[in-house]
Amino acid sequence: MEHLYRDIVRLFDEAQPFALGTVVHTSGSTPQKIGARAVFLPGGEILGTLGGGCMEAEARRRGLRLVKGGDAELLELHLDDDFGWDDGLICGGTAQILLQPRPAEQETVYRSVLELRANRGRGVFALITAGEAEVVGRAMLHRADGEPIGSLGNPALESAVAETARGLLLEGGEEPRRIHFREL
Repeated sequence: MEHLYRDIVRLFDEAQPFALGTVVHTSGSTPQKIGARAVFLPGGEILGTLGGGCMEAEARRRGLRLVKGGDAELLELHLDDDFGWDDGLICGGTAQILLQPRPAEQETVYRSVLELRANRGRGVFALITAGEAEVVGRAMLHRADGEPIGSLGNPALESAVAETARGLLLEGGEEPRRIHFREL
């Protein structure tokens, strides 16, 4: 995954347009699990993977539209006969993929993730996948050794995420997971 963060930072450095896809929830059998990411480039290239097959093809199709801009969207795919009948790649599960245009306002967060990984630090990368439209797609990094980086645009949500991140860091629970917060 570190190579993908390097690619994202490189794309920021080059001022290149792109869209980002992140698997944020799965149930049942799916080709990828929570945390898988792919970057969609204007020419149709993909960096990373969401698992291939019909799931990645649909995410790519929608992601390429977002390369030009737009609002983040949560794509829910049911990987059954109705969805993938034509290629026979049926897993039977359900996946939710957050698709977002180039998250320019979060460039510092992605740079900090790369730096944290290079220094073998610990942290929690929080990505908002549902809620009010103005917070969906926003991210923050909570490092074990410092202040949070980034903004969610909602102080109450930032406080709840910070508290949860501290707890996860204490228990060593940095693996990707979905956490629900009450209405804030």
